[in-house]
Amino acid sequence: MRQYLGGEEPYSKEYMKKKLMKTLDSDIVITNFQGKDSVVTIRMTAEKILDQFWKQQKEINKTTVVIGEDTDLLVLLLHHADLRSRSLLLKSRSKTKKHRQIDILSMKTRLICHLLPFLHAINGCDTTSRLFGVAKGLPLKKIKTDADLKTAAETFYTKGKTTADIIASGERALIALYGG
Repeated sequence: MRQYLGGEEPYSKEYMKKKLMKTLDSDIVITNFQGKDSVVTIRMTAEKILDQFWKQQKEINKTTVVIGEDTDLLVLLLHHADLRSRSLLLKSRSKTKKHRQIDILSMKTRLICHLLPFLHAINGCDTTSRLFGVAKGLPLKKIKTDADLKTAAETFYTKGKTTADIIASGERALIALYGG
């Protein structure tokens, strides 16, 4: 395999870095950050990437399959999915789990997707810790029935809110989740 890769080890950091740079060109920046080398940053936000993607898919009018395991990926797809596109599936290829497919557009019509990033963050994700004593699925279940929690969550998406408004809404959300 090395002879095809110019003497480099397949899937080594250097090989992957060169492959990313060749494929994505100026759309990525590879830097050193907080003592870690080769940190990859995508220039476009996830929202811009998905928006551009939906426009292309609308023109092509085909089913799109995204392969991944991460809950963050599911939340982003549900939040940003365009219901006008033809079909979007999230497929698992885990060797330990049963292969499954999630129809994103069908699921989006049944959920409160505009609030999913808030729910995912408050429920614990890659960048935030889970709340002590709050069951993993509770925020999603509770937001459907608790008007205070839903109102508090929607504040995070309202333009022009002050820091004090956001803090107060965060406190109201925590009170609602802890049943206070």
